[in-house]
Amino acid sequence: MTHDIEIGEFNPECSILFLGSGFSLGASNIANGNPPNGRGLRRHFIEQLNLPADTDYDLQVLSEEFAEHDSGRLRDELYRIFRLTKLTPGQTAVLNEPWRRIYSTNYDDAVELHRSEKKLPPNAYDVSEKVLM
Repeated sequence: MTHDIEIGEFNPECSILFLGSGFSLGASNIANGNPPNGRGLRRHFIEQLNLPADTDYDLQVLSEEFAEHDSGRLRDELYRIFRLTKLTPGQTAVLNEPWRRIYSTNYDDAVELHRSEKKLPPNAYDVSEKVLM
């Protein structure tokens, strides 16, 4: 069953873009690969820990095991996986729009990379900052 959905015209300057973990799939990272989604990150840790593929540990347990003897190891691995070097044309097209604001649940730096490539200053906010309208 297919559904034809017509979005129609919209003005990105008064629109908010919400990016989830799937947005950066396909981008390139500094490890010469692609950033994973949650399921892919779980698989990555299973492989790195040399555990059986059918392991039923959740991501929390796997990340704790990965960092058990060296918490810096987890930080470094996440940096390697989620530090991006190149976006896909589709990601670039979406980020080229002049969005009023972008919210992302991602650990990667897709939005920051795009702004850097366009020679725009960073405009990231942290949750402790007051939101201005």
